[in-house]
Amino acid sequence: MPAANVVGVIYYLRVASMTWAIPAERAAGINSVTGEPFIWALGVLPIWALFVVANLAWAVARRRRPVAQNLVIALAVSGVWVAAFAIDYLRH
Repeated sequence: MPAANVVGVIYYLRVASMTWAIPAERAAGINSVTGEPFIWALGVLPIWALFVVANLAWAVARRRRPVAQNLVIALAVSGVWVAAFAIDYLRH
């Protein structure tokens, strides 16, 4: 499942990048943000929902494994998603 999250993060960043500001427009002082948040949300919310459900199902399936092992994997997956959110946030 952690590998699937890496693929999901790449897909998330690809979809989110469609709403990132165009550098030429930003340099010219154009700041068109009327519908961008809605377009961004419509693109990324299904991705988030899919991976939240998949990760919760995966966690339930692994509940009999040692806690330390599950914690390391959960922290790694969380770190990958936090890094993706940070990259997306910095690009807006």
